[in-house]
Amino acid sequence: MLSIARIQVAFEPGRASEWGGFINYPGIGNIAQNYRFDYGLAGLIAAWLHLMALHRFDLVLAMSEAMASQLHRLGLTRLKVIGNFVDEEALR
Repeated sequence: MLSIARIQVAFEPGRASEWGGFINYPGIGNIAQNYRFDYGLAGLIAAWLHLMALHRFDLVLAMSEAMASQLHRLGLTRLKVIGNFVDEEALR
């Protein structure tokens, strides 16, 4: 259900309020929360594996300072912000 909400809001941002707070838009994702909503308990395990995999990279790229901050709080220190290259204003 969360994936459907994300897809709809990506194409029609004005309809985000119709999801009644089901998704946090606009904003940054939360890996554990997204996986849990999409896949239940298995999603929490997948999120943990995802985080462990990120720790093995020499460098992790983030799309925003907020995302980099979230990843830093999760223990990642080798981060670089590259910025969002999608013109979000044109999509609104």
